[in-house]
Amino acid sequence: LAEEEPPADLSVVEPSDVRLPTNTGLLELKGDVTNVLLIGQDRRPGEGRARSDSIILCSINKTSNQITLVSFLRDLYVEIPGYQANRINASYAYGGADLLSETLKVNFGVEVDACVEVDFSGFTSLIDAMGGVSVYLTDTEYQYFQDCNRKYVVPGVNHFDGEDALFYSRIRDIDSDFGRTNRQRNVLTSLFNQVRNADAGDLLNIANALLPLLTVDLTNGQILSYVVEFAPMLSGCSFVTGYVPADENFYYASINGMSVIVPDLTACRAQLQELLSAE
Repeated sequence: LAEEEPPADLSVVEPSDVRLPTNTGLLELKGDVTNVLLIGQDRRPGEGRARSDSIILCSINKTSNQITLVSFLRDLYVEIPGYQANRINASYAYGGADLLSETLKVNFGVEVDACVEVDFSGFTSLIDAMGGVSVYLTDTEYQYFQDCNRKYVVPGVNHFDGEDALFYSRIRDIDSDFGRTNRQRNVLTSLFNQVRNADAGDLLNIANALLPLLTVDLTNGQILSYVVEFAPMLSGCSFVTGYVPADENFYYASINGMSVIVPDLTACRAQLQELLSAE
């Protein structure tokens, strides 16, 4: 895991010097795959649509009985259809979930089947509605909570309410944005484990309770269909997590005054092909 922040003396790179091959086709994934894009929006009360704070692909492969969570680093420098190249999280600010999905498609070859969006307020309410979430704190994370006057936490496993889960999910000062995305995946994996043994009826009740907190581009009938389709695999499925780009598949640069992550898109596509395909 890349644990360090970008170097202070970033190499200045001209946009014209960055080659970003796009529209090279979709990944040929093995298995019966459904991709749901989870978007955490960096929006405060009273604000309009902002940049996406977290971008996580939840890929469900029925053939391999595997659920894969893949974070896309928000500072990835990519082509945004209809706009100039920019950080990937700008695509959400420009055109919402539709443009972010299209950006993932043309850069990484990933076809998004459905989108689920939540802002900070919705996230805290969602965690509370789920009865909280259990998270393991490393020694460094524990000390950070202490330093931020959250002295009620303990080393190791803590059961967080929504406010503390959000605080945990947004930590980056102790390592990097790579570490921050890892914490976000930890929260999601824990939530999945909480509902792993729920049947379709229980999952529908949970969905009905949570839907008012989310923005979903699905009809009620489509949501029902997804629940019925995927509920049987939850109890026995395996969870795999990852992030794009992998440590060796990018370099840091300053472009147009922005600190960005410039990906090797060919390598990133190969990484995703392996992560999302059935064994």
